[in-house]
Amino acid sequence: MSQNIQVKETVRDLTKYRELKSFSVYVNLFSQTQTDGITRSIFKITVEDSISHHKFIGYSFDKSKSSIDIFVNYVISNLEKRNMIDKQFLLSKGNQIHGTEIIPYSPPDRKKGKSTVIRQRMDHREIISSLYKEMIFNEGRAVIEGYSETDNPIIPPLFVDSLIKDIEKVVKFTDFWRDFKIPDEDNMILKETLMRSGIEADRYIEKFDFKNALKLYNRLYTASSELNDSDALTAGFILKQAKIYFHLEQYDKCRSVLEKALDTFDRKKIGPAAGELYYYLGMIFVYSNRIREADNYLARSSRLLSNSSDREKKNIYFRSRIRRFIIKGNYNQATVLANRAIRKAFGNNDLKELSYLYGVRSEICYREGRYEAAMENAGLQLNNAVEAKDTVAEAKACAQIFLIYAYWDNASETKIKEYLKKIKVLSKTIRKRSYYYDALINLGIHYFKKDDYKKSEPYFNRACRIYTSDTKDAGSHIVNMIYLSKIKTEKKNYLGSVRLLNRMLKLSTAANVKTYPAYIENSLGRIYHEKSQFTESNKHMRKALAHIKEFSLNDSLLKAHTYRLMGLNYLSTGMKNKAFSYLSISRGFYNKLMPEKNEWAADALKEIEKILQDKHS
Repeated sequence: MSQNIQVKETVRDLTKYRELKSFSVYVNLFSQTQTDGITRSIFKITVEDSISHHKFIGYSFDKSKSSIDIFVNYVISNLEKRNMIDKQFLLSKGNQIHGTEIIPYSPPDRKKGKSTVIRQRMDHREIISSLYKEMIFNEGRAVIEGYSETDNPIIPPLFVDSLIKDIEKVVKFTDFWRDFKIPDEDNMILKETLMRSGIEADRYIEKFDFKNALKLYNRLYTASSELNDSDALTAGFILKQAKIYFHLEQYDKCRSVLEKALDTFDRKKIGPAAGELYYYLGMIFVYSNRIREADNYLARSSRLLSNSSDREKKNIYFRSRIRRFIIKGNYNQATVLANRAIRKAFGNNDLKELSYLYGVRSEICYREGRYEAAMENAGLQLNNAVEAKDTVAEAKACAQIFLIYAYWDNASETKIKEYLKKIKVLSKTIRKRSYYYDALINLGIHYFKKDDYKKSEPYFNRACRIYTSDTKDAGSHIVNMIYLSKIKTEKKNYLGSVRLLNRMLKLSTAANVKTYPAYIENSLGRIYHEKSQFTESNKHMRKALAHIKEFSLNDSLLKAHTYRLMGLNYLSTGMKNKAFSYLSISRGFYNKLMPEKNEWAADALKEIEKILQDKHS
């Protein structure tokens, strides 16, 4: 049985013209059983947007005109309430109303996904749960050829017969539907269905099929937002989308999703979910090197999760607190807390979290310049990831190893080749090319630090060739180009180096990268210093200092080099008082860089001390 319903919109101005919305209505036999010779039939009523093919589904024990009218009014009233159709629409259901002629409706070809009539008895819970999942999963398939996502709501399926007593109110467009609420029992059934559907959607994550996972989590979010008292559930589906964007390093999208959630939901209602939302917002600002904002969000996260008994939420609590110490440079406290979290994860046999925490300890050692200890912890990070069979954690551990290789002289050439092959495969598997891309850059840095430009340059160039706009990692590309410019500078190709760095300044602006302009300006200043253009050099160094201050960059090496070169520039132009002032500041930063372990820091300090001693001679 089928009808065609058209919602005609009044058009007064062609500039305001919108495509005519039309809805097809059809009724299918959903299930049929026989008990004691009595046949029990259940009919599925579907209203389908003829343009987007978005469906709204209800069910009834009969296929009468009254049942269809009730469900059609339920759908149309919901759309009208959301201003998704013109309020002056004309509803036609045959050529007897308003003299409007109707084009006969033909149901779409359903040969591929034809539904079978269910022959077993189903109760109300099973029926609405099944219909709900059909809407969410689009008949059980994540992708259907020709199907496109729409902004249409996924309104709860309706048991039409429960409203027969209100037929006189329902068939008329009154405030009945505006005040209508899904019964509490149905609301609970639908929430349980969404939670089970969420577990099914998680399987796309396991297959690293992020495109379909995002599509399904968005549908689940759309559906849950229609239910009563579902804020925590809805926030959970938003969080899952945010985690995917975070993994893919699409931080702008991730931040947009998180901020939307925090603006929409009452923090008290969504509880621990808010703590996780704040954690990922904090980490986005960590990666942007915006320390104040990062610390603020991470502090909120740890406060909200401090009393959580949920193991995963407690893991986030420790992550937030440890990261706060790291970004403030308090590595001792960060290590103490990381060790405490490791003991807890070990007691829970949580291999995935152990991998993460050993990675954090490796990062702390790396930041302290203790590269051997950093490599030891990275090895534990990798071992736990492999034992946990966590491909993402395994790839992250390999990426950490290459980060250490960038500054560790004792790397084995055999191990380098082994891990490079491994990370290339893993990076492709988890759809995160940046790990392989960064590994190439870090290898380039490794050989650059050894002054082996012949070996380093090919790795930087390989990284260049695989960089595309799809990589979504302008920051790493800028780092790569900075090092290539340094090689050009070493070869006295100053013009090529300056052109490359100026291109990176433009990319930084276009990609909203806040961290690296300071490094670019520093590199430009060094070039002009080498060319004995001291005034031009200081012009760029002042810009570098402005970026350092504006974005609170905590890089002592960058500050030490910048102040030192400014002091040398002033010394070369006869401005000795300024020179001594800047060199004194530089000396303070070099002393933080463990000159007893780093020869280059010790050499810089000797040069500065000699100049400052001459000041008093």
